[in-house]
Amino acid sequence: MNGLTVAMFGLGDQSTYIETYQDAMGILYRKMVERGANGGIGFTTTDTHTYEGTLGTVEGMFCGLALDEDSQPELTEERIEEWALSVKQAWPSIVASTVPAND
Repeated sequence: MNGLTVAMFGLGDQSTYIETYQDAMGILYRKMVERGANGGIGFTTTDTHTYEGTLGTVEGMFCGLALDEDSQPELTEERIEEWALSVKQAWPSIVASTVPAND
């Protein structure tokens, strides 16, 4: 996975799985980074989510797009739009870091 840049997303239910909300996204993200992938893009705020525990955060933010179609379907479209914009804004620097310089 060396050189691969990852942007994560997860679908969960913060009401039913309050202690493990978005765990799978965090577990997968960490495994990919441990194996050489680049991360750090597409992180999203935890502010509008209610949960007691998660492995889905890195430095206080979700390590990707966290969606909850069960408890907060009305927020899904806005969350997707904001996340897609953040990934799009990060894209030029990702491409620039992978393209070899013309010597």
